Amino acid sequence: MKHWFVATLTLLLPSTSADADVDFANDIAPIFEQHCLRCHNPGNAKGDFSLATIDHARENGYLSAGEPDASYLLELVTPPSENEPPAMPKDGEPLSDEQRELLRTWIAAGAEWPEEIVLREPSLADKSWWSFQPIADNAPPAAGDAPADWLRHPLDRFVFAGMTEKGLTPSPMADRRTLIRRATYDLLGLPPTPEEIAAFEADDSPDAWERLIDRLLESPHYGERWGRHWLDVIRFGESRGFERNEIINNAWPFRDYVIKSFNDDKPFNQFTREQLAGDVIGANDPEVAVATTYLVCGPYDDVGNQDAAQAAQIRANTIDDIIRATSEAF
Repeated sequence: MKHWFVATLTLLLPSTSADADVDFANDIAPIFEQHCLRCHNPGNAKGDFSLATIDHARENGYLSAGEPDASYLLELVTPPSENEPPAMPKDGEPLSDEQRELLRTWIAAGAEWPEEIVLREPSLADKSWWSFQPIADNAPPAAGDAPADWLRHPLDRFVFAGMTEKGLTPSPMADRRTLIRRATYDLLGLPPTPEEIAAFEADDSPDAWERLIDRLLESPHYGERWGRHWLDVIRFGESRGFERNEIINNAWPFRDYVIKSFNDDKPFNQFTREQLAGDVIGANDPEVAVATTYLVCGPYDDVGNQDAAQAAQIRANTIDDIIRATSEAF
């Protein structure tokens, strides 16, 4: 009898553990950010209602701490019947039963919301577009019928699978003359000399190919060849463009900086910092400070710069060009 009474009393007593378990930052804030903030933020407060801060949430009687049934917010996200959707959110998936129960429990417990927590709509990086997703391991596809030479590296399996899908078969192994021509054109932009071809064809050492690539990468012409691609990306020119197309006589130090950076195998993060802030981080090093030429190496309209209004427009266009180039290049 005693055990029955205790068990029954336990069932009848209101539970307080759920209240204690609901945490605003971990349980409630994600609901508001994912389902509500797009239409109810300080800059876009539809219905004159924002869910960015606790003060905003309590305005207009949408939220009554300790009284879930009196909270208009909970009513809006609750379906009026089994066959009717809730009034909110108007777009997107409605709240799940579990999410609504979390809201109810949170409100019943006093709707505690730390004042320092200000909610914001999730950024694009939080959304589902493929390019915003974290990099994940991608197992190489099976390539059971691939030639042995195509199984040396996982990348080869992806290439072989793509070729198979398009009905293509691998080309035969290239001869040495073809290999040195391809490598030299790719890395230096020039053909190999007859002497270089003959030397490579006669070199039967197992590391001949690796040594060829190392030699080409060590050539100063490598930076000249591949630095050109970066100069194209950042809109580099040795004249200003527009009607006069005035020659820029001092553009060459930046061009040489890019070539040297490629030849020195400079890390890309350092290469980026120097171009964006070389005058700061390399104030005492002319070879670094010159990198900031990147910011002003684009076209410049010095023809229309005749009055204050035109000058202001040209300045705005110049800043826009820097922002666009930086956003696209880096």
